[in-house]
Amino acid sequence: MQTFTSDDQLIASAALREKLGGISPMTLWRWEQSRAFPQAHRIGPRKFWKMSEILAWVERQSPMNQS
Repeated sequence: MQTFTSDDQLIASAALREKLGGISPMTLWRWEQSRAFPQAHRIGPRKFWKMSEILAWVERQSPMNQS
């Protein structure tokens, strides 16, 4: 049996937007189009993101990581 950590969990669009500071659906869509944002996983008509990929993306956005 596979175990999942909290970073492996899938997060839905509305919850993701809230965690990213209450961004709008349009902002999330624009970030998705940039190709630098983690790719969504579809389950039926809904989109979900892996929390571990989102956390890694947020870390890469930090000014401390910019050269």
